[in-house]
Amino acid sequence: MSKRDLWVVLHLFARSARLQKKRATLTIASIAWGTVTILLLLAFGEGLKRQLSSNERAMGENLAIHWPGETSKVWKGLPEGRPIRPRIDDIAALRERLPECEVWGEMRNGRTNMTYGRKTVNGQVSGTSWIYGDPRKHYPRPGGRFLNARDEEEKRRVVFLGYELAEDIFGKEEPVGKTLLVNNSPFSVIGVMQKKTQTSAYGGQDKNHAVIPITTFKAVFGRDRLWVLVLHTQRSEDMEAALTHANEVMAARYGYDPRDDHVWGIWNTVKGQATSEKIHIGMEIFFGIIGALTLVIGCVGVANIMYAVVKERTREIGVKMALGARRGWINVRRGTGRRGDRYRDRYAAGLDPSGGNAGPPVPGQAHAVLADRGGHRRYPRHGRALSRIFPGEARRRHRSRCDAEVRMRRVLSDQLSVLGPEN
Repeated sequence: MSKRDLWVVLHLFARSARLQKKRATLTIASIAWGTVTILLLLAFGEGLKRQLSSNERAMGENLAIHWPGETSKVWKGLPEGRPIRPRIDDIAALRERLPECEVWGEMRNGRTNMTYGRKTVNGQVSGTSWIYGDPRKHYPRPGGRFLNARDEEEKRRVVFLGYELAEDIFGKEEPVGKTLLVNNSPFSVIGVMQKKTQTSAYGGQDKNHAVIPITTFKAVFGRDRLWVLVLHTQRSEDMEAALTHANEVMAARYGYDPRDDHVWGIWNTVKGQATSEKIHIGMEIFFGIIGALTLVIGCVGVANIMYAVVKERTREIGVKMALGARRGWINVRRGTGRRGDRYRDRYAAGLDPSGGNAGPPVPGQAHAVLADRGGHRRYPRHGRALSRIFPGEARRRHRSRCDAEVRMRRVLSDQLSVLGPEN
């Protein structure tokens, strides 16, 4: 489509919009609403994806949580059904054999009495390694800290509280620096976790936990069996190799078949993250399709109004073309406005309105100066485009004709008479 054709389409659309303001207003409103809708839906989908991803990863990323189980195969003379219970010493062995990933264990004691002043609260206490903090996103509030290596080495009695547990115990007081009795043993509160929205968890939400060094947990509660064993890799691509290697190390230490899938119950968060990403992409595509359909409906409205414009002028343009009108005569509807005045002035001066030289008008009749490319005159008929150029004579002739079909028949009859019976 050339620039001229595009200008004609836009000109016709603008003119029809002025004539039918209600339809044009509704059409433009539908296009605007469709555009706004698709933008809102895409923005909503992107925001929802980010929020869900943030909530799911509040527990940590690239984690593999191992719950110990029992053997299901006979292995080197050992019977099946043997329970596998890892100990604290296994953590150091795994760290030595798996330097590419971080390894820690967790010990859990539920419904532990925690007393401050006259208030006692039952909560869960976790004993874990100091490297647990960053991978599990236990970020302290300003003024506090998480466990460090010296806390674990020296078996210090320090505790890190979840924000909801801290509020339940201390109320509006600042917990950091206060002394808290945990299982009737005094602990110093070193930090409180920042608030976070968490949708994934194992063993309950982090906001309700108290965390102490794993060596201190062993000394206070007298246990060294791990509740879970956790692996953390920097890259998700390294998780499968790390799981295989860790299973081989533990199989050698506890004597079971490395191919026995019942020894460990493993939650590989890498697979869950990949599945969640696909779900989020599907949601974005769905919202985009809904918005695109809304926009298409608005475009159909535009197509409808343009089709109505073309349909309305089809017969008029056909008559003008049959009378030999040029494109410039058809583009300017009914010769009105400044362009119509210019066309009428050129005709009165004896010039072809479309740019040629057609000679002066003949008195008493409205000759349509419709010159073809050869430059000779054709039929002294008038179309609707000349009804404003010669209002007197043209309107009288126009009233003598019933409709465009009658005018067309007369033009065709004149053409046949010129050609003669032999043609």
